[in-house]
This record gives sequence, C-alpha cells and structure tokens, in this order.
Amino acid sequence: MGLDNYPVPPPCLAMEKAGKLKVERTPDGRIDCEKTQCPFKSIPHIMGGVFGTYCWLRGKVYNSIVEELTGFSLYEDLNRDQLEEMLRRLSEPEGEVKVEIAVLLDDERERLRIDLVRYLKTLIETGWNGKLVAWY
Repeated sequence: MGLDNYPVPPPCLAMEKAGKLKVERTPDGRIDCEKTQCPFKSIPHIMGGVFGTYCWLRGKVYNSIVEELTGFSLYEDLNRDQLEEMLRRLSEPEGEVKVEIAVLLDDERERLRIDLVRYLKTLIETGWNGKLVAWY
C-alpha cells in the first residue's frame, strides 16, 4: 500500500462554516464529493484518495520532493503552520519561466512540485485549520 495524506477536518466543512460552499451529503450522511463544488477537483495527480475524496493527497510520489526541498516528510502528520512553511519552501523556486520550462522539457518532477504547491495553496485558502494526516 502507498502513502495517502488526508486533511482532518475536511476542508469543505471549513468552507461551509464560512458560508463559501454548500456541502452535499449522501443518504447515509457522508460528504458527497462529486456533488459538492470541491475546489480540489481541478488539481491533477492529487485527486481520488482511497475513499474517492478529492482533498486526499496521494503522498508517496510527492514525499521525495517534499523531503528534498523542505525537510518535512509526508509520513508525519502536519498542522497548518507546518504546511504553510512547506508551501513557502516549495514555492521558492517557482516562477512563470520555471513553469513554462517544465512544460516544454516535460519535467514530470517539476510538474509534481507545481501540483503540490497548488494543492497546499488550495487547502490553506479554504480557511482549513487542522492536520494533514499520514495514512499508509
């Protein structure tokens, strides 16, 4: 089994509490990610956690990037402050030229870093304040 990371509580609940999102539920009361206007739906490579939730991070492929560039590990539970610092460190080499070069050179590792930056920005921008839990 690989590494997954999932936010606790789900970020859509923070958005709902702030009046920014209407969370749709299944008949048994679980969050219906397909019907809810989840901000994580558009982030490539990240969506589709074990239970089909868009906010789960399929972490194993990202962990070497995180460890190399930030000193953090996705094999540990991380709080919002740690994720903000991780985002800051991951964003340092980012820039429009770097992104264009990554696309032109088909640099998969750079695209993964960019996707991870998008994921962390989205998570933080929802107003979420919890833990990103490591599950493996």
